[in-house]
Amino acid sequence: MIVPVVPVAGSKTQVAWNPRMNIVAAMVWIIVGAAGIPLAIVRRNPMWFLGAMLLGLILSLSPKVAKQGCEGRDCSGSCR
Repeated sequence: MIVPVVPVAGSKTQVAWNPRMNIVAAMVWIIVGAAGIPLAIVRRNPMWFLGAMLLGLILSLSPKVAKQGCEGRDCSGSCR
């Protein structure tokens, strides 16, 4: 999950640590990770859970990529 560093208004010399969490990315990661738990229990192999967590991490990056795709052009409101 990517946590951007956002500059605080009025602070021109220093960038403050002001993280903002992307709730869509967090929910994707939690849901996909939770789906790996039953697989790991049934198969008796923790790699299913670890694989699901890795897949969730990769999928959680997609909202950021989708938002960047609309910068600098008119998407007719689809990215707002």
